Amino acid sequence: MPLEDVREKRHGNLLLDVFGFKRLTHQSGWRFKGLILIKDNVVVYTLASGEPDISHEDANIKPLGPFQDLDDVVLHAAASAH
Repeated sequence: MPLEDVREKRHGNLLLDVFGFKRLTHQSGWRFKGLILIKDNVVVYTLASGEPDISHEDANIKPLGPFQDLDDVVLHAAASAH
């Protein structure tokens, strides 16, 4: 079972974010995955991995904002009409 403490914080222009034109998100924290194999009350194998310091920027830019998703709605409606 992975253990993690990852937080996301959005920053940038509030109006562009609310209307879906430009969303900037910063992800920070850590992740840990561990495996311990026990046989007859003796640890026979251990494996550990993860990311000790996560710092990731994500930019989701849609030049048309909320209108950019309308093509999916129209195609979905046309497909269900048939």
